[in-house]
Amino acid sequence: MGRRETRVYPRFITEPREGMKRAKLLAYLARHGCHMVREGGRHSIYANPVIGKTTSIPRHSEIPDDLAGKICKDLRLRKIRKGK
Repeated sequence: MGRRETRVYPRFITEPREGMKRAKLLAYLARHGCHMVREGGRHSIYANPVIGKTTSIPRHSEIPDDLAGKICKDLRLRKIRKGK
């Protein structure tokens, strides 16, 4: 029996994702009128009272940009720009 080869497939190689600090995202939400409804086990639940939509925000120090965009989309806000 020969030695088994280990193959690395490109889909398993991930680049480090860029993110933003959780505090920056929460400050953005607060500026746009959103507030925390409750604390879950590992997430905080935020709501936009104007439209009555809620979403969960994980309690990590860094939140990936694509997730921050999804959170803003859920609460019907514009995406956060890099410079802001």
